[in-house]
Amino acid sequence: MDLLFKQLLPVVIMILTYTARGQNTYWKADSSNSIIQFITSGPFGEVDGNLYGLKADIRFDEKLPDSGFFAATIRASSVKTGLGMRDEHLCDEDFFYTARYPVFTFRSSKITKAGSGGFIITGNLTIKNTTHQVTLPFTFERTVNGATFKGMLTLDCYDYSVGSSSRKVKIILQVPVTPLKNTD
Repeated sequence: MDLLFKQLLPVVIMILTYTARGQNTYWKADSSNSIIQFITSGPFGEVDGNLYGLKADIRFDEKLPDSGFFAATIRASSVKTGLGMRDEHLCDEDFFYTARYPVFTFRSSKITKAGSGGFIITGNLTIKNTTHQVTLPFTFERTVNGATFKGMLTLDCYDYSVGSSSRKVKIILQVPVTPLKNTD
């Protein structure tokens, strides 16, 4: 019995250590159900719309957020506001210039826990070949089949040479994900 205990003890310690430190889970974004919404004020009132087709490489564990990583792209031409002429105009040179700059990209550099139980991700957002560091507070909620990331940030279009004047845009994100695999 004593020999069996001595042989099993290292295995039990290894399992408990692995469980206590968490897992780096790779997540697959559900592109068809992801919401990337923007809201801004235009010359004739509020303008809102969505971007579609999010592609993302996500590694995240809520117990070890600092070991996580996010990389995402979305086609700029996927913009939809409900008005076809406006959508075409947003794809023109003075806004997104999708013929030359077809995708927006984001790549994280740091993820930390926030005091409110949420998280903060810092990274580089590139729009029209202009890159700025952004900070995005977000929540992570587990669901029956995976989880959902939710967050919101505000950008100044002028920082990215989008439009002809400084205009704040609120970006609202809701990205459902399913786990792909775990790594040690």
